[in-house]
Amino acid sequence: MKWWALHVQHTIAYVRAAKSNNRVDILRALMALVDGMAWWGGLIAGKAGDHNGIIAHGLMAEHVTAAKLLADRLPVEDEVGVTAALELLVRNADFQAMFFGASIHDFPHAEFRSLLTAHLEALQGYAKDWNAGNEASFEAHVAAAEKNAADLDQFTLKNLAVLRRRQPEAQPVQEQTAP
Repeated sequence: MKWWALHVQHTIAYVRAAKSNNRVDILRALMALVDGMAWWGGLIAGKAGDHNGIIAHGLMAEHVTAAKLLADRLPVEDEVGVTAALELLVRNADFQAMFFGASIHDFPHAEFRSLLTAHLEALQGYAKDWNAGNEASFEAHVAAAEKNAADLDQFTLKNLAVLRRRQPEAQPVQEQTAP
């Protein structure tokens, strides 16, 4: 199960595309993120019921929207928009952790929240680095994001056993060159 790894890959692709303002790359990355939201909702529905899958999809949609807002506002140096995106990401992580804690018996709420915090810190780091043209720091934050994604994938497998079913094929996202 590599849902989180793909989510990070697609988010990085969106960050890069937003900076370059390449509409084809923006649309390609956004479509991959939207497909991932639907996949996530379906995975959760299998473990926690259809209604909870719809809620999980909505929460992931909010997460992706906030990440998109962050990526869109950084290139134009909109500090109000960047701050709003970061606040929404944190609030959404709290809601996701609370939702899973309330929906799944014995769900390790604190561990999930800690992993989401690391996910958001890496996102903020690589998004800001890419926009600042700081390639070395960008690569370090991407490595942290990829490690965190692997940790989140392991956590998800352990705590959401339904995810062991066959997963859909991942859609590759074309990479752009460094800033």
